[in-house]
Amino acid sequence: MSTANAATRAKEIGIRKTIGSSRSTLITQFMTEAVCYSLISLIIGLLLAWTLLPLFNSLANKTLVIPWATWYFIPSLILTMLTIGGIAGIYPALYLSGFQPINALKSKSSSNPKTALLRNGLVVFQFATSIILMISALIANQQISYMLNKDIGFNKDQVIVLRGINSITSEVQNLRNELKAIPAVSNVSISDYLPVPLDGVKRNGNPFWAKGKEGLELPEAGQFWNIDENYVSTFGLRLIAGRNFNPQIASDSSGTIVNKK
Repeated sequence: MSTANAATRAKEIGIRKTIGSSRSTLITQFMTEAVCYSLISLIIGLLLAWTLLPLFNSLANKTLVIPWATWYFIPSLILTMLTIGGIAGIYPALYLSGFQPINALKSKSSSNPKTALLRNGLVVFQFATSIILMISALIANQQISYMLNKDIGFNKDQVIVLRGINSITSEVQNLRNELKAIPAVSNVSISDYLPVPLDGVKRNGNPFWAKGKEGLELPEAGQFWNIDENYVSTFGLRLIAGRNFNPQIASDSSGTIVNKK
């Protein structure tokens, strides 16, 4: 952008060279300007990060903090700022300081095709990078919104899982009654599995074939879960058809609820 905007500074460069400014002086000036822009960008970026970090933590369910007290944080920011400023300013400084005084005063810059090609390439690269970053930010925002608001088919909030109670099979009903007696507990269910995989828990795998197709076609993978009559209400599952298990009906002990998928 600096080199593309060089024509607006051509007369300034011509006058400075006419009154005795050397090329090294001009390079120092343009490099200083680039570093100053980098410093301003750093300050704005830190202010935005500090202001918006609580919102990001809320959206992403994170606890990120800016490590102001870490010994290498500020030096690394300064080093990064100087590096970015130097990289951003070196080519414009060399390009602008190379103007001949007469051509600069006439607002005529060098017409070297290679220089123009490099300059145009840098401008295109800068705009392409900006567009990619903006699109990436929009996609990331949509993904976070999807994760937070997508209806996953069951209620996962305020659910506590107790694992390994199969070792107290004879007392499991007493455990459920004791838990339900706690005022803060709204429901208790005993089952094999959760609606979603849990780390370290293996699930059973059962193959299913269409009737008469056993061994002739590839099976559909499925699972049998043992659940009780409270499972559906505990997770807020919605039954499309049929009814939930009823402990008062003996035949329900061999009944099945089939999920749609």
